[in-house]
Amino acid sequence: MISLTDVCFSHRPVVRDLVSAVVTVDDDEILEAMKLCHEVLKMTVEPSGAIGLAVILSDKFKNEVRTNLENIGIVLSGGNAGLKLC
Repeated sequence: MISLTDVCFSHRPVVRDLVSAVVTVDDDEILEAMKLCHEVLKMTVEPSGAIGLAVILSDKFKNEVRTNLENIGIVLSGGNAGLKLC
């Protein structure tokens, strides 16, 4: 089996040259990010649009990746989801 990291780094030169880590999140983490957007930001975002926030909130990101970063930007997108998903 080929891992996501292997595919990203070996077959995509731009990613290989500019990305130092790949963080994945599960469905529950994405749903939590969607809930946070709805409750705090008063925004409805679709699951794929909340992945960036889910990554930033993840323990792996906080403990392993964030240590050398000064600025972080994420894009929240889409409203193509109902609140029943959250």
